[in-house]
Amino acid sequence: MRKVLVAVAVTALATLLGGAAQARAGGSSGGGGCLAHHPQYIENVIEVSYSSGCTGHDEPELDPLSNAPGSARNLTWTVVLPSNDTTTVDATGPTFWFGGTVTDPASLFGQAFVELQFYPNFIVNNCNPNGAFMGHASLGDYTVCSPVWSVTTTGQPGNFHEPAAFNAMLSTPASTAPMVMHAGDTITVHWFTTSANDGYHVTVSDRNTRQSGTIVLDSKNDGPLMPAFDVQQLGNALGWGLVDDAPNSFVWEIGHTSEAFTSPSSQFCVPGQTICDSYNAASWAGTLPI
Repeated sequence: MRKVLVAVAVTALATLLGGAAQARAGGSSGGGGCLAHHPQYIENVIEVSYSSGCTGHDEPELDPLSNAPGSARNLTWTVVLPSNDTTTVDATGPTFWFGGTVTDPASLFGQAFVELQFYPNFIVNNCNPNGAFMGHASLGDYTVCSPVWSVTTTGQPGNFHEPAAFNAMLSTPASTAPMVMHAGDTITVHWFTTSANDGYHVTVSDRNTRQSGTIVLDSKNDGPLMPAFDVQQLGNALGWGLVDDAPNSFVWEIGHTSEAFTSPSSQFCVPGQTICDSYNAASWAGTLPI
């Protein structure tokens, strides 16, 4: 099964197939970039408008599947963090993430979406409540924020927007500084729940440095955000999303420029353009271990 998943990963990332037109939240030391997860239409009725400064982009993903009870509530990813070689990792896409559908009583259909975002060559110093992140470039380093996207109305029928219901920085216990990981490190990302039902938990452990940190999705305004599905099967998908996929996935954000190294930053791009390397096979081949 692992060989199959690896083959799928290389195919998806090298040929950039199957990307969903979505977006994410982001920022930089210059402040303010917005790349929020965005459904363009919902059931051909509801349209969610981009906020100022936001953009959509492609997102190839991997969906591990299981029919085991609890498989969408307790799962672990094991990953080697990519390394810069002839190309920096962020050149093809400024973040990748491990995420899934969670409950949120204040959001459309009672669902929101968490993204544990890994930022290559970047150290965050703040994961803003609005889903943005701030920090500075740092070659070979990785840090993490965990925005949770919801869809709410502004009070007028049909006027939907997408605020962050939650965001937190990954830190080691009793620390307010980011947990810094390094290119080439082997890490695990463990999603799980507890009997307290106090929110979806995620623990990131670095096998090289022996560091670990845990984030609990407990929104100040919306309360505990729990996994929305029990089984990791296709069709158990985010109700207001664009993709009929599984509850949890690994996604590499492509189709927009990096916040850290590119001017203009957070710029939408398509195949044939040279402002980003998302669609350049040589750039993917220029990072390790790809």
